[in-house]
Amino acid sequence: MKFFKFLISIGLTLASIYFLSIRLHVGQSTLPPLGKFLNPFQGFWQNAKPGSIDEPEEFSIPGLSEKVTIKYDTNLIPHIFAQNNQDLYTAAGYVAASQRLWQIELVTHHAAGRLSEIIGNKTVNMDREQRRIGMTWSARKVLEEWKKYPEIYNSLEAYSNGVNHYIHSLEYKDLPIEYKLLDYEPENWTPYKTALVLKYMSKLLTISESDIENTNFLKIYGLDTLNEIFPDFAEGVDPVIPPGTKWDFKNEIKPIEPDTLFTVPLISNVYEKPFKGLGSNNWAVGKSKTTDGTAIFANDMHLTLNLPSIWFVVQYHTPEFNAYGHILPGTPYIIQGFNDSIAWGMTNAYRDLVDWYLEKFKDENRDEYLYDGNWLLANKVIDTIKVRDDEDIIDTIVYTHHGPVVYDRNFQANSQKVNLAMRWIAHEPSLELLCLDKLVKSHNYDDFKEAIKYFSCPPQNFAFADRKGNVAMIVQGKFPNKYYDQGKFILDGTTSKTEWQGFIPLDENPQIFNPDRGFVSSANQHPVDKSYPYWVYTNNNEYYRNRRINNFLNQTDSINYKDLMQLQNDTYSIFAEETLPLLLDSLKRDKISEKDLTVARELGNWDYKYEPLAKAPAYFEMWTKELYLIIWDEIFDSDVPLPHPSSYQTVWLMKNEPDFEFFDIKNTPEKETLNNLINISYQKCLQDIKQWRADNPGKELNRSSYFHTSIMHYAQIPQFSAMDLEVGGCGDVVNAITNTHGPSERIVVKMGDSIQAWHTYPGGQSGNPGNPQYEHFLQSWIKGTYFPVYYFKNQDDYPDQTIFSQTITP
Repeated sequence: MKFFKFLISIGLTLASIYFLSIRLHVGQSTLPPLGKFLNPFQGFWQNAKPGSIDEPEEFSIPGLSEKVTIKYDTNLIPHIFAQNNQDLYTAAGYVAASQRLWQIELVTHHAAGRLSEIIGNKTVNMDREQRRIGMTWSARKVLEEWKKYPEIYNSLEAYSNGVNHYIHSLEYKDLPIEYKLLDYEPENWTPYKTALVLKYMSKLLTISESDIENTNFLKIYGLDTLNEIFPDFAEGVDPVIPPGTKWDFKNEIKPIEPDTLFTVPLISNVYEKPFKGLGSNNWAVGKSKTTDGTAIFANDMHLTLNLPSIWFVVQYHTPEFNAYGHILPGTPYIIQGFNDSIAWGMTNAYRDLVDWYLEKFKDENRDEYLYDGNWLLANKVIDTIKVRDDEDIIDTIVYTHHGPVVYDRNFQANSQKVNLAMRWIAHEPSLELLCLDKLVKSHNYDDFKEAIKYFSCPPQNFAFADRKGNVAMIVQGKFPNKYYDQGKFILDGTTSKTEWQGFIPLDENPQIFNPDRGFVSSANQHPVDKSYPYWVYTNNNEYYRNRRINNFLNQTDSINYKDLMQLQNDTYSIFAEETLPLLLDSLKRDKISEKDLTVARELGNWDYKYEPLAKAPAYFEMWTKELYLIIWDEIFDSDVPLPHPSSYQTVWLMKNEPDFEFFDIKNTPEKETLNNLINISYQKCLQDIKQWRADNPGKELNRSSYFHTSIMHYAQIPQFSAMDLEVGGCGDVVNAITNTHGPSERIVVKMGDSIQAWHTYPGGQSGNPGNPQYEHFLQSWIKGTYFPVYYFKNQDDYPDQTIFSQTITP
């Protein structure tokens, strides 16, 4: 009997060891091996940090040529002092890995279509999409381009050396907690992975075209209706380059005659596009408009709000340059920032940079495709997606000279015999890193212009300010020179007539230096007015933030840096100002009860500001959402994807064409008027309010509770996220905070003899949820306050703000 009990005990012990050492599947979730994860000496307990830094004060990295010193300030911002660039970027790689290792690896797995290796079959379609649009293909192409420039490639190898030194120093207990939760280990870093990080951003900021949706709309409603709802230049826009600018060049590209025989079937699916309305604000105020005669620069880039933050702040100091700013973890170079002489920053310059070509293959094998009367050989790539705890997925991707065939019988086209090849500017080799390398070394406007000519994709509105009080704006990118309407719809891939016919010369990109109005600004609006000689098109222009910024900057010639902080946090909605009076004037109040008029009265007293606890913003969002859905019911009820009209053009049509054909509910026998739709949507709004209150008992309906803005951890772990923040703003105000997106950083730089700067962002420098610095800047970002920048001129500066010094030796 004792022996039997002994066997049972041994069996239970072995079973416990087994179950604690394997990944367990519980419902839809997977648990890590609990033995390792719960181990008090190696598991998640080790990720809780009582202090900000748990790093050696001195260590060696093979490959360094001289000593590197790193000073961490109270905000955990590293100030790296090196004697040459290679040593600098080796240290930068180590620092980035020590603070953000899991984040940089996750981004590259996402970009390369390798999430399924970690997560399993839930992400297979996402991985297939990444591979089919050519993310890895284009990353390899750009890597080969970088190899032609030793100053770039050597820096990338140095950065990789630093990252890998940190990785190789880790034991299981030291791994970021996400590796333990997901039960995998980091890989070695390479320059190719840095290329993937940049392609990830290119996709985020350039794949927002509506070619397929436009083609569907054209077939159903015709060209005249499409142009009325989706004009290239809406009335009343305020472009990046001020109206009236004279252009001293011409465009020789002429439209081609459309092929009336070219037909395209209705396409029933499109891949998921990035969040509509991703953008940024930047402006630079010249010396003539500031209180002390110095230029002031401001930038806030709007992206997905995540923890850890998408940005990491650094200062780089070498004998060649001294620069401070934001980097993308996984890349070595400062993207936005300032040095001893200039400040620079970016907003996305939306343009149609993706075109779709309908290819005609010779047969079902798709080995050859028709082009100018000849059959050309296609290139086939057999792609294997490894799936954790499941079988590999094999996919065949066909390439023509236009690019990868993304939509076909096997993906997205619902078995239709539609073969759409993707021509994307991000597939072109480019040298953005050379631009960034030159920017940190720039001393004046000429240096700045020379640097940014290497920046191709994603195109950006580059704002500039210098210590002499100069300001400038350049809409920079590699823009295809298209004939009118080229690429707005699916193109015929069988003819060379539809090819891109070259690129707009860099010197003819829209730009302005020291304009008469005394400032430059951009907020993702139209880059130019109709006078610009080249055809400019995108479906993603912004119409409100830019006008609010320009109105503010135009109204005074005594601006100081605090004014610009106030402007970055401004929540006033021009959209509400231009829309709400029409809605309230259209209400049939005699048919609405006193109780139900409470919402209208609240809106009537509103100051159009999206303040955190204001009720009116929530009511206005509900009302306009219902009205938008009713007006464009034909689009939202369509069996095929169609483009979504802008709110700006919707309101323009309401004011100028109240009898427009879409102001009717298609599924009712009556012919509704716009006035009917406004009143119906108000009643729907009241129902939405009632339902919201029923779903949220005890909560007050206001801007914050309605938007419930949350900054989610990349792995969507609520405990590592900042949930339901009490913040103001919305997508069309300067402080463009929505439920998931918003200003990913804010910086204000006062130029002059002594440069001063202030910044904040929604997160912290550490990527470890157990570190006190994980959310260090968050409350500042919420409240609209700023931290002063400690801009070191030498290693001995700011002794009271230096919390840790680190030395790396060869």
